[in-house]
Amino acid sequence: MRLFVWSLVGVLSQLAFVRIFATMAGATAYYGNIILLVGVFGLGAGFFASKLEKHHRWIPAFALLSFETAVWLSGYNLVQVLPAEFQWQSIANVRPRDVDIDLHLAVLLLCLTLLPAQLLIGARQGAEFVGRAYRGRGYLIMTAGGLTGGLLFALQNQFAPELLYLILLWCIPVGYLILSEAGSLVSRVAVGALLAVLIVRGAAVSSASHWSPYQRITVEGTSHGEFNFFVNGFFIQSGWTKSASEITGDERERFAPALRAVRPGSRVLVLGSGTGTRDVREAVHGRAGKVVAVEIDPRFVEFGRKIDPDRTYDRDDVEVVVNDARRYVSSSTEKFDVVVLHYLDSQTNASAHARFRLDSFLYTVEGLRASWNLVDGDGVLLLHFATGTEWIARRMYDTLKVATGANVQMFHNNRAVESLFVVSRGRDTSFLPSHLIDVTASMSGAPPGLVNSDDWPFLYSRSREIPTEHLRLLLSLVFLLAATGLLASRFQSDHEAGKGSLAFNTYAAFSGAAFFFIEIRTISSLVPVVGTTYLAQAGVVIAILLVSLAGAVAAAAKRTLPTRVVWILLAASLPLSAVAETWFHPIFGTAQRSTPLLIAGLLLPVLVAGYLYLCYAKQLDSATILSMQKWNLFGGVLGGFAECSVVIWGFQRSLLVAALFYLLALAPLAMHQLVSSRTGDVQPAEPGANA
Repeated sequence: MRLFVWSLVGVLSQLAFVRIFATMAGATAYYGNIILLVGVFGLGAGFFASKLEKHHRWIPAFALLSFETAVWLSGYNLVQVLPAEFQWQSIANVRPRDVDIDLHLAVLLLCLTLLPAQLLIGARQGAEFVGRAYRGRGYLIMTAGGLTGGLLFALQNQFAPELLYLILLWCIPVGYLILSEAGSLVSRVAVGALLAVLIVRGAAVSSASHWSPYQRITVEGTSHGEFNFFVNGFFIQSGWTKSASEITGDERERFAPALRAVRPGSRVLVLGSGTGTRDVREAVHGRAGKVVAVEIDPRFVEFGRKIDPDRTYDRDDVEVVVNDARRYVSSSTEKFDVVVLHYLDSQTNASAHARFRLDSFLYTVEGLRASWNLVDGDGVLLLHFATGTEWIARRMYDTLKVATGANVQMFHNNRAVESLFVVSRGRDTSFLPSHLIDVTASMSGAPPGLVNSDDWPFLYSRSREIPTEHLRLLLSLVFLLAATGLLASRFQSDHEAGKGSLAFNTYAAFSGAAFFFIEIRTISSLVPVVGTTYLAQAGVVIAILLVSLAGAVAAAAKRTLPTRVVWILLAASLPLSAVAETWFHPIFGTAQRSTPLLIAGLLLPVLVAGYLYLCYAKQLDSATILSMQKWNLFGGVLGGFAECSVVIWGFQRSLLVAALFYLLALAPLAMHQLVSSRTGDVQPAEPGANA
């Protein structure tokens, strides 16, 4: 039971502090996957640092340090203009100011504060694993505990996203474990006091903002009859507090020129509607017959209902859909006269497991084509976007042109750094106000350049190359993790030195890297199908882990398939997974359009990989299994760091990388088996221990 709870705490700590870091020190949200990987490494490094396990009562102190560091960094402006990546807040912030502290330094500080707690959790988890001689059964317990931690985090984040509840969720199992093991009254009082301070500080910070499954939201009123909304410290949108009848013509032209396309009785689709007090309400003001408002964040819908004096979201002719835009346009069959994407943008990652944003799969050829397919008759598609650089404007223009196959017009707003892209099925653009300048001639004529696709959804990356600044950050983190690993090895007990097998550890490391690439490919393939809502993303990640666990449980049986047969099945599952999207995609499938078949095909390698891992692990003693698990986590971190390479070749080729890593994993095992067969050596197991 204790091993299960310690495993739960290990994963919950990683996810909880990534969430805290991303929401408090907002600009670091883009590096959430990096911070998660550092936490995973710290946990693995602690597995054999058994001399540290007696000091696990300090975990709350290090957690409090991490929390306070995130709160401290939230007071600084971390937005920087990165040469190879586009961040629209750096040009569109309502309160622009100079950078106060280097963004990558902030990421390193957060990682540095996360590592000590993860080391102590890993040390205690490892001591529990080896001390009770769990062997293969222990691996299943650890995996089940980690999966449960991820599930609890997902449920809390979706249904009670306030920061206070997250801290309470973390403190309850940590407090139970540490207080029940603390030897003296002084230790118990100290631990209880630290947990109490963390809860009190969390409550204070939590009450200062509004929280959604995606972000921390703060609201500021202005003297112009509107509220400004900030997510994770960055301006994202404004909402009117005065009625539509009180808004002047100049204001209307400034913030909603596209909505002049609405005619009486028009059917209007607004993607990314926010509070609804601008585009949705303007469509109603233009006497639209029906308006469908799609917004991914339920808190903004709540804000709209509170601040809008016209109660637009409560009207009978307005349908509110809480979903992500890509999921809606891909599944809807309803047609509209006007489809509007009004500054639908995000600085929030869709998943801490992959480096793409909530809106990434909307601005792809497939996503924009789905939006265009909903335009009826002589209707029009209008897309607002902040275009602070020429290349981001060109990227959007080219992607729209390829997606629609129609003429795309681009209008620039001289009053701000923004553009309006118009694609019409016959309607002219005479409805647009005069301050929008037609700059289509500067874009047309040249063949399309680099465009976004579901395989390469990196709208904000200038080219197919890894940014130099990102490589510098990864190099810094490699040195940090190497130092952490060396430090952890100094706290290894003498009887643990030399434990483990080079062949099995090498297999574990490379299979961990391979599994990560399978995971990100699966996530990226399912996002356009199931959506980028938090619940959908959490469901995908949990399904991957659950299927892997199911494979391991199947391998725990007394009689299993020979490992060479399982390797053949794994080799066969990878190409089958590669063609599953082509055959079974519910929109683009060529054989049978089926979401269940697509999911089954994508998850098949995960199932086989989980089965194969335990086939080896259950033959070994507990210390060797724990060593394998450590190197498996290290390999996953290696794969996670290499994930940035998908910006070069896209997500689909990740399976080729996974296959390469599995080949590297197989080589030492084959050599080990060859040597063992010649010498008669057998890996020792613990006497009387059960797999």
